[in-house]
Amino acid sequence: MGDSLKNENFGFDRKAILSSPVVHGNKIVFGCRDGILYCVDTNGKLVWKMDHRVSWVISTVAIKDTFVVTGTSDGHFVQAVHLNTGKEIWKRQTTTLFWSSPLIAGDKVYIGGFDGNEYCLDLFTGKRISKFQTGGTVLSSAVLDGDHLYVGSDDGCLYSLSGHPDTRFNEGKQKRFVFYEPGINVYFRNGGDLKIKDYLFGSGYKEINSDSITALLSGSIDPNMVIVFATDYFPKSDHTEWRKFSY
Repeated sequence: MGDSLKNENFGFDRKAILSSPVVHGNKIVFGCRDGILYCVDTNGKLVWKMDHRVSWVISTVAIKDTFVVTGTSDGHFVQAVHLNTGKEIWKRQTTTLFWSSPLIAGDKVYIGGFDGNEYCLDLFTGKRISKFQTGGTVLSSAVLDGDHLYVGSDDGCLYSLSGHPDTRFNEGKQKRFVFYEPGINVYFRNGGDLKIKDYLFGSGYKEINSDSITALLSGSIDPNMVIVFATDYFPKSDHTEWRKFSY
């Protein structure tokens, strides 16, 4: 099924199946480096396929009930599809690659990314519940034992994580934005602004630029609004309302 692509047209292997197949009832599900997630029956007949648009599917899928969850490479997303039809249930877009295999525990999905984060997502919606930052790329799958989640990282460490109550202030009411302006000549940033922007974007912050921030700060100010300046730069504006933010 994945043999129609020619390696020489891409410069690297587009045929290999690196993930392990997962058998669920009479269905076998596996991903391929041709960018396709396949489901075949036990006779080898194709049931469905999900196109990840060239993005490698290296993760071994996790299946619970009718949910099939996997990560993908260049597409930078985690996805759940229906076991019987292959139709997408949800897609969680991020800023990182996923080579590790997801773990489903109860109604939660755990998966590690190239950005060093171990993500916890809601199984039914894909909404991010939390994430933990390690010191290196997370390529291995997490293991749950009792109340502890064990995660390995390329920083050479094994982490043992436990849950805790959500104590975030005003969560769900805050309007969170991260200001990022590419091309601004800010000294000594060394790509730090991009890392901050990507990190906060992955945490649910909406990215804004000079035009967007002018619109946000020109009217009445919402007390639940949070703006983080990833780029150390304050856009020029003629609006007098900005004076209150200049100190």
